[in-house]
Amino acid sequence: ETFKKVLYWKQKTRGAGVLITRIDGPIARGRHNPDADRFDRALYAFSDLIADGIVIQSTWSSEQVRMHPLAPCCPSVVIGNAPDPKIFYPPKAEPAYRGKLKIVASSWSSNPHKGYETYDWLDKNIDFTRFEFTVVSSTDYRYENINVLPPIDQGALAELLRASDIFITASRIESCSNASLEALHCGLPVIAPNDSSHPEFMPSKDLLFNKKEDIPDILEELARNLEKYRKEIIVESISDIAEKYRRFAADLLYSARKTVSKADADRFLSKHVPAPGFITQTKTKTKKLLKSALFRT
Repeated sequence: ETFKKVLYWKQKTRGAGVLITRIDGPIARGRHNPDADRFDRALYAFSDLIADGIVIQSTWSSEQVRMHPLAPCCPSVVIGNAPDPKIFYPPKAEPAYRGKLKIVASSWSSNPHKGYETYDWLDKNIDFTRFEFTVVSSTDYRYENINVLPPIDQGALAELLRASDIFITASRIESCSNASLEALHCGLPVIAPNDSSHPEFMPSKDLLFNKKEDIPDILEELARNLEKYRKEIIVESISDIAEKYRRFAADLLYSARKTVSKADADRFLSKHVPAPGFITQTKTKTKKLLKSALFRT
């Protein structure tokens, strides 16, 4: 339905307005299912047909998109993300560290590739007399020592982040991790995998891990030098991000803008728009396949 509305708007304006699409990254890379490539193909074809410019969230995502045989050819720029500063901000007073260091992880997705099996390993391999660990997610994983909370609203999540000391993400593939950015904006050092887009957004490369067995040593380093890593956190504000969007749009105003005929729009819709329920069914099928593979013994 969104495709139809935007196509209609583009026909109506006859190229008078600038239209920018934003691409997270190759969906097929994250879902590991041949059907997922259909989403990528539709989005790339849509962008090629209608977009005057494309925003991609990370350099890693941009490289992945360019490798696709149907990669759109219109002007593009890499612009990251930032959370709402009224919600996600550092503690107003220096936190007092007493007792256990508090580790937190969060994800809106229950996709097994978000790192829950790594947390399962950590559940058995870090010293819980020195650390507390909370995972906020709808995951089906249950741990012996790690506390699992159901998803909470952004305000409550931000309060939890500010009350914590360390954020960790073990998500395997991220085009631009909103969860990590929320933690950084709340003043937390972030431990993350040294792959996909994670290295682009992490202030300290010392906190990137290549394998899960690296994490306990990183936690020990953080325990010794937590203030040092807090002071190294530098993030872009939402105003910084908005200004990049504004400059990109302004540049596109001086370029030739696309027009779309009804015939081209109809051709796109007949070829790329899936039947109702296809997206939901594909997501459900993919999650079942992933869980089956991960829990197979």
